[in-house]
Amino acid sequence: MSESDDLPKPERIPFFQRMLENPFLLLFIGVTMPTVFYILWGIMEIQSFKRQTWISWPGNPCASPLPMLLVRSVRQPEPAL
Repeated sequence: MSESDDLPKPERIPFFQRMLENPFLLLFIGVTMPTVFYILWGIMEIQSFKRQTWISWPGNPCASPLPMLLVRSVRQPEPAL
C-alpha cells in the first residue's frame, strides 16, 4: 500500500460557500443590485408620469422654447376685440 492511498481525499467545497466567502464578489453584488433596482424603479416612475402639454398660443410672450414651462392644463387667453 502506498502513502497516497492512505491520505483522505480533499472534500469538495460547495459552490455557494465558495461564493459567499469571496469578499470582492459580495462587494460587487452589494453595489450592483441596488443600482439596477433603483434604475429600474426610476424608469417605472418616469413611465407613470402623465403626459404634459407645452404652453403655446398665438402671441406667447416666451419666444424661446427653453423658458417654457410644462403644465397640465393651460387656460387659453381670450382674443382681443
